[in-house]
Amino acid sequence: MGLYSDFFYSSQVNSIFSEQNTLAYMLKVEAALAQSQAETGIISKEVAATISSCCVPESIDLNALKRDINLGGNAAIPLVQQLTKRVKSIDFEASKYVHLGVTSQDIIDTATVLQIRDFLDLLEKNIDVLLEELAKKTQKFKASFMVGRTLLQHARPITFGLKTGFWLESIQRSKSRIIESSPRLCVIQLAGAVGTQNTHLTSEVCNSLANILNLNYANSWHSSRDNLSELASKLGILVGSLSKIAKDVSILMQTEISEVFEGAAE
Repeated sequence: MGLYSDFFYSSQVNSIFSEQNTLAYMLKVEAALAQSQAETGIISKEVAATISSCCVPESIDLNALKRDINLGGNAAIPLVQQLTKRVKSIDFEASKYVHLGVTSQDIIDTATVLQIRDFLDLLEKNIDVLLEELAKKTQKFKASFMVGRTLLQHARPITFGLKTGFWLESIQRSKSRIIESSPRLCVIQLAGAVGTQNTHLTSEVCNSLANILNLNYANSWHSSRDNLSELASKLGILVGSLSKIAKDVSILMQTEISEVFEGAAE
């Protein structure tokens, strides 16, 4: 989007999905992986501590990482190369255990889930603000009459409060849908190259990683993206409801009907 990023997206959303934060989320998963493998005795706690200490964005050359993505096809490969080099400069033996047993998609998917979770936390707060405002408008205009329509024709009168009440209910339903899907979405991806796990990615390691990142355990979903599709569809419903509200509000503002409602309510 380049020049239009600040126009179409909020600064808070841009921050969550920025290059720097994407890198930070991936490093957070790498650190959590080392910690979970140390907790289950696969690597030593000293090795895990060394790896974790290097999992900071400042230790990664972002420009070089972006340049090297072309060589591997994803960001995890050059990230692991830089991370391994950084760990090796501190402890050669510890560098052997960086990214142990996992595949690139494990890191990328789990980091993406962490990003989405932060976005959903922000979204829920914004929805709550909207719901509060719609509730106020519904109460304020419950006796403000306006033309009701059927098949785009004038019909029996309704109140503007009834219309805003319908808006309120549609947004409440969308909030419930998104919250309901969260347990299926906020899950780890940790299954190795072909999704079967391995001796370095035991069930104990997976459960430990889930606990460290405060995510739910899940089997491999490398090739099953229904959880992401579910979120996309529910966000689509929410956007449709918001578009409906924005359109109606725009019409009201253009016809200055809103001023009539203000007077009627007073």
